Amino acid sequence: GWFGPVATAGLIQSINLGLYENFRRQMCAGTGRRHDESTPLAIVAASAACAGVCIAPITCPQQRVKIVQQLRGGSFGPTTRALWREGTLFRGFSANLLFECARSIYMMSYVSAKRGLQAMLDQPPTVSAARSGRADGGALPLWCRVLAGAAANVVTWAVIYPLDVVKTVQQSAPLGSRGADSRVLHCARELWREGGVRRLYRGISYTLLRAGPVAGVLLPLFDVSLAALERISSARPARR
Repeated sequence: GWFGPVATAGLIQSINLGLYENFRRQMCAGTGRRHDESTPLAIVAASAACAGVCIAPITCPQQRVKIVQQLRGGSFGPTTRALWREGTLFRGFSANLLFECARSIYMMSYVSAKRGLQAMLDQPPTVSAARSGRADGGALPLWCRVLAGAAANVVTWAVIYPLDVVKTVQQSAPLGSRGADSRVLHCARELWREGGVRRLYRGISYTLLRAGPVAGVLLPLFDVSLAALERISSARPARR
């Protein structure tokens, strides 16, 4: 089950963060704000949720194929075709959609953490920093961004982990299975009956250990890359 995630992880993250940034700018424009000014957290959350809605149709089948491969074996292509033929390639879509939208907590936490660190370091946003795509972080050093990203992802996973468990249980159903557990609330109730909160948070320790380092790299790299691309774009002479 390694091929799908390896082949698509970078693309999915690029699409997700690109959509987030474009939604953020459009919402800022719609409320009369400049996109290079500090963005209200409500707009940050709404932008991330909209991006989640857009990528859910991509991540749902990718996750379904990966989980079935890990549990039952088989290569990527045949497994995908088999799930498509029986109509369960998008099994768990509702839970996956909620999960992707809930990543708005991630972006809000990241932006809030950057602002908090910025205030602690007494580094107010500068005009140059804002125009380089860093309005919500001022001139924060990279280590602060890494810390903010890691903390934000740990907080997010602590909140949305039960939803991920429900999604994974739904998508782990074998080929040919169709039942009531395909409904989000039914699956959640069954898991609760099995062991309450402990069942819904089973396996969270490993996830939290992984969450910090992964997000500690992802969002800071997005910040730095966006700023670099905007500098390159602004440095190009205008076409006549």
